Amino acid sequence: MVKRLLYSKTIQLIYSQASKCIDDKYIEWAERRQRPAKITIYSDTKLLTNVLSYHKTKKIKNGNYSKLITLDLAKSLVENLGFNNLNEVFWGDPREYFKNFFVTLLLEIQESADYIGYFWNIPLSTQEEIETFYEKYENRILNDGKKTNSLLSTFIGFTYNGYESIEQSGDIFQWQDVKVDNSYLKNVSSKTLTFENLPSSLDVFVKKAY
Repeated sequence: MVKRLLYSKTIQLIYSQASKCIDDKYIEWAERRQRPAKITIYSDTKLLTNVLSYHKTKKIKNGNYSKLITLDLAKSLVENLGFNNLNEVFWGDPREYFKNFFVTLLLEIQESADYIGYFWNIPLSTQEEIETFYEKYENRILNDGKKTNSLLSTFIGFTYNGYESIEQSGDIFQWQDVKVDNSYLKNVSSKTLTFENLPSSLDVFVKKAY
């Protein structure tokens, strides 16, 4: 039986970037008020405090939501802290952390029995090799080609809970939009990929992009 990847380091990176972005917004909000109170932002102040501190502690305290940010909290952050939308709450600006995401994820997927040791037909195994590869092919990784999407564009689409896939309809194969997470659970959004099922969602991204 093949061990399923949990992507613990990649998820910690994703949680940390979200926490830091939210904490920065919160600090800006608090500085504009004489008596800032977290309950003004969200009724569950323990949950909010946990989110604000995660990028420093790297821990989710007992009794808090295990996936860091509930959908209800994210909606309150949009309303009260000036985020543009739910996607910005969960994913911020992927351009700012994509290199760290790429390196961390590629190191973790090597634990999979399905990983063949190559990316774009180039053997990669160590952090140094992956970082060198990223620097060499940075333009191709970050910028779309004339006929192909970059890895960054694929990832951004992923954060909006979608990707394109060739699907068969009768005798015809067509490009179709597919949901990354279509579980319809309480903390899942149709238009933004939440943190509810991140290991499974990252599996989808790996199979699509890697």
